[in-house]
Amino acid sequence: MVLTVQFCFLSCISLSICYGFLLTNRTSTSFEGPIGLTDGHYLILTDALSIQKQSLAQMETFVLQLQQELKTLQNANNILKHDNDALKIQNSNLSDQINSFQNDTNRQFNSLHSYTNSSSYRLDWLEQKYLEIQSPVNSSGNRLDALEQNYALVSKEIRILNEINQPVALTARGAADVVYNSGNTMKFQSTITSIGISNIAKFKNTGHFTCEKSGIYLFSVYVAIQCGDHARDGDFELYKNSDLISRVLIVLDGTSGTYYSGSGTVAVQINTGDVLYANAWRNKMKIAYVHSSFTVIKMH
Repeated sequence: MVLTVQFCFLSCISLSICYGFLLTNRTSTSFEGPIGLTDGHYLILTDALSIQKQSLAQMETFVLQLQQELKTLQNANNILKHDNDALKIQNSNLSDQINSFQNDTNRQFNSLHSYTNSSSYRLDWLEQKYLEIQSPVNSSGNRLDALEQNYALVSKEIRILNEINQPVALTARGAADVVYNSGNTMKFQSTITSIGISNIAKFKNTGHFTCEKSGIYLFSVYVAIQCGDHARDGDFELYKNSDLISRVLIVLDGTSGTYYSGSGTVAVQINTGDVLYANAWRNKMKIAYVHSSFTVIKMH
C-alpha cells in the first residue's frame, strides 16, 4: 500500500514538471539566447518540491499511523492467539472431562445393567422361593380349614353330649280347679320340680313346655276330673308341636262329687325349640288341680 502511494505521488510531480516546462509562453524571458530554466520553471519546481515535502511528511505520518495500527493489530492478534491457545487448552480439558465422564457413565451403566440383571435373577429366585413356601402354606391353610371343620364338629358333638348329660326335669300341678273345653290347653301353674329350665314363667302362662336341650324325654300327664253337672267323660290329648302323640280316655259313671282319673305317658325325641303340651278333648271338663300333674324328664 505504501509503494502504491509513493508511485502515485512521484507520478503527480513528474506531470507537474512536464506541464510547467510546456507553459513557456506564460513566463517572461530575461534574456535572449539559448533556452534554459526560467523563473516560472523555478517557481514551479520549488512549489513541486514543497508539495513533495508536505506529501512526504504526510506519508511519514501516515506510515507511522499505519505502523501503530499494525502494532495494535499485532498485539490484538497476539491476544487472540493467546486466547485461542487458552481455548484450545480448555477444549482439550473439556474433551478429557467429557471422555472421563463418558467412561464413568459407561461404567455406571454397565454396573447398573449388571445390578439389574442380578436383581432380576434374585427376584426370580424369590418368586420361586415364594411359590415353594406358598405351596406348604396353602396346604397348611387347607389343613387348618379341615381342622377348623373338625373342631366345629367336635364342638357340636361336645355341646350335644353336654346337653345330653345335663339333667332336665319338670313336675307341676294345677293351681285351681278349672273347666276346659275341647281344644283348650291345660295349664299347670304350681311348680313342684324344675331342673335345667330357664323360662319356667312361659310354661306357667301357656302350658307349653319348650325344649331347650335336645334328647329323648319321658312325657307324662295325669288328670283327675270331678264328676257333676259337667261333661260325662273326660278325655285329653298329648301333643308334640302340632302333632298328636297320644289320647287318654276317662269314662265317668255320672255319680256327682266323685273323681275319675287317667294318665298318658310317652317317650318322645324332641329338639331345641320343640314344645310339649296337653289339650282337653271334651267340653266342660272340670280338672281337679291338686290331683292333676304335668311331668317331663330328660332321659338321654
